[in-house]
Amino acid sequence: MSQLTCGFIGLGLIGGSIARALKKSVPDIKIIAYDINREALLLAKEAAVADVVTPAIDASFTQCDYLFLCAPVR
Repeated sequence: MSQLTCGFIGLGLIGGSIARALKKSVPDIKIIAYDINREALLLAKEAAVADVVTPAIDASFTQCDYLFLCAPVR
């Protein structure tokens, strides 16, 4: 079975919580993350919640099996 890859656009309360829960229940999951807040991305990388952080919504997300859009609606 291939590695599960999930992308997160938004790592606030909802996105961050889902990403942490996935990492806890599926340790070999690969998480790709983007957030407008650069500090949130750095913290996610340091805490090993996100494996890949991107400075923009780019082609990195094409490899995702699932994509979570957890950004505020504006």
